[in-house]
Amino acid sequence: LSRGTSEQLYLAMRLALAAVYADQAVPLPLVADDILVNFDDKRAELTAALLGEFAADGHQILAFTCHSHLADVFTAQVPQAKLIPLPKPA
Repeated sequence: LSRGTSEQLYLAMRLALAAVYADQAVPLPLVADDILVNFDDKRAELTAALLGEFAADGHQILAFTCHSHLADVFTAQVPQAKLIPLPKPA
């Protein structure tokens, strides 16, 4: 598998595990660091939208990125997402 495809598979497994666990116990937060960086544009858009749906189901999503275009993908696909820019290190 390519790096992007393997990361998509890994994310799918994480979301499935979190969904099953939420059905049996409590929703788990999802922490992702540059999860979309190796996705093509269309898959990045679809994944951001899916993460928005996952959040709407009660899961907390913390997505970190240092790429402004990926932050734009999240805010375009998930208008209710809260973007919190972090200060640049000194």
